[in-house]
Amino acid sequence: MRGCVQYGMKGGAVRTKDFFRQIRKEQREQKRLKEAIALRHMQLLPQAIRYDRDHVQSSPADSMSETVAYIADQTRKLEALSARLEERRSVAIRMIMETLESNEREVMLLYYIDSAVKLRTWQDVADEMGYSVETIHKCHKSALIKLDRIARN
Repeated sequence: MRGCVQYGMKGGAVRTKDFFRQIRKEQREQKRLKEAIALRHMQLLPQAIRYDRDHVQSSPADSMSETVAYIADQTRKLEALSARLEERRSVAIRMIMETLESNEREVMLLYYIDSAVKLRTWQDVADEMGYSVETIHKCHKSALIKLDRIARN
């Protein structure tokens, strides 16, 4: 129980595997929010004017203000998510660095922590480390068992 509190895993209620899965989930959500914001920013850019047909002036709904409001809302969500993710990642790094051996540490860092830019697959991790996916899975399992044991103490 003491280990869980030490690593910010409130009273051991969160399994180590779930803790690390949440990092991946939040990274995917962060990526999705960034893409949604970028897409809406593109919608704010002026569109090309077509001169090949008659243009009727109308008063459409104020989509620009709706887009700006959406961007502001999504940006707030992204900032909150990024803060939570950074806190979770720093706890995870501390757990990994204090507990695991070299190969286990590298697997966990590549798959969960260093995936901020591009979420790596198990095949990506295996290729980068020069091992088979099966070996990477064994190393991952071993790392989770060690981390779980520490978290429960």
